[in-house]
Amino acid sequence: MRLVGRSLLLLLTALVALLLFAPKKELFYLLERPLQTKQIYLDVGTLREHPFGLDLSRIAVRVEGVELGDIGTLRIRSYLLYTTLSLHDFVPAEGMEKFLPISIREARAVYSLLHPLEVPIRVSGSFGSAVGSFSLKDRRLRLRLVKVGELGPLRPYLKKSREGWIYEQRF
Repeated sequence: MRLVGRSLLLLLTALVALLLFAPKKELFYLLERPLQTKQIYLDVGTLREHPFGLDLSRIAVRVEGVELGDIGTLRIRSYLLYTTLSLHDFVPAEGMEKFLPISIREARAVYSLLHPLEVPIRVSGSFGSAVGSFSLKDRRLRLRLVKVGELGPLRPYLKKSREGWIYEQRF
């Protein structure tokens, strides 16, 4: 019994040490490569490492050479059982307001090992606020507007149901 306890303690210590001392900047660049194969580029102004994650600020997002918008801050935090991604202050680029008519104050996604196939998402912005999830199994994003703000050009992409306005998209 003592051997099992010591083995578990050693394993937990190794996991925490790996989490604390992992080269987070290099992990970010590794995760950025698949985006670049789809011609999605993130021009990061500042990238700061923390013991449990990264803070990126002043990010310009470009898709196929066209500037999509700017993200104020992007925070990635990783703990033993879950990882959070928080985005603050997304503003569409000048000239993109017609195609991307929304600004996002805050978006938060949490991936948990306890629920590995569903990623809960919370978003608030000029359109109001929404809650939902991304199903990794079905590759489906589903958001339900909780507080409805200015929908404008988003209305054609939303469905009205008993629950309220719903946005669904498969990837």
